Amino acid sequence: MKNLHECMFAMEFALHGYLNQNTAITASIPDFGILFTTYSENLVTMRWIRELLAADKSGITENKVQLKMDLVAKALDISKKTRAYARMNNKTVLLNEVYFSEWELKKSPDHLLIDRALLIFDKSNENISALGGYGVTPELLSEFKSAIDNFKETIPTRRSGMIERKQLREQLELLFSVNDDLLEKMDLLVDVVRLSQPKFYAGYHLNRKIVDNRKGFMALKATIKDVVTKSGIKGVKVTFAPQNGQLKILANKADQVLVKKTSERGIFMVKSLSSGTDAATVKKAGFKEQELTVLVVDGERTDLIVEL
Repeated sequence: MKNLHECMFAMEFALHGYLNQNTAITASIPDFGILFTTYSENLVTMRWIRELLAADKSGITENKVQLKMDLVAKALDISKKTRAYARMNNKTVLLNEVYFSEWELKKSPDHLLIDRALLIFDKSNENISALGGYGVTPELLSEFKSAIDNFKETIPTRRSGMIERKQLREQLELLFSVNDDLLEKMDLLVDVVRLSQPKFYAGYHLNRKIVDNRKGFMALKATIKDVVTKSGIKGVKVTFAPQNGQLKILANKADQVLVKKTSERGIFMVKSLSSGTDAATVKKAGFKEQELTVLVVDGERTDLIVEL
């Protein structure tokens, strides 16, 4: 998981534990139980995906590196022996066909390395009857072919693993998005008991905060939605500028403004903003422009939700 996701997951899991301890209170909040059930189920799936993504994949990589080193060593060895035969017998074409430096073989992309190794194998095999005196035997060529085949098998295996991890990350992104929406609704419902259950209310918002232990912190999350469909709007341009004329943006001290655009889901995040107030201008063709004031507090995430 990305560091940001780790922080978000830690918050969501801590909040889940807090709410589990206060079911007597949440039971009195209309519709809260329905939202919390879905939220809980999502967390179970997210934890499972998190464990899969965190699983050690180095075995595949290390195995591939070892097989590549073995293939390069065998290819270089047979290439040199066949070149020696070609040079001594004035076979210039063969000499050029099997000539590859160690650097060329090591730096070759996977499929190109296989093609070069197969070329060396084929040309040496064609001259096998004359190569015995130079140390190239049928047994050696058989071992070389096995090395080629073994390395070739690692390529689709590795690609399959990469595709699987990509799909898991996409599923995790979707679950985070769904839980974001659930949390926004739960935040509103908790206001029902703000006065009757002040201790619970304070504890809820304490656990709701994202604690970011990384260098820097996620200062702001913006969500821009269509006022009718409630779906995220892609490509909305939001410009932030300090209201008091002082520079507020830590990420780039040379600028007086920060410009961001929303993603496919109508979201963007800002990692570093110093505390204070900024003016935000929200623009997209076909929608009415909005001007807002955004308050940023050190160590806390500001959630900006705008409907166009």
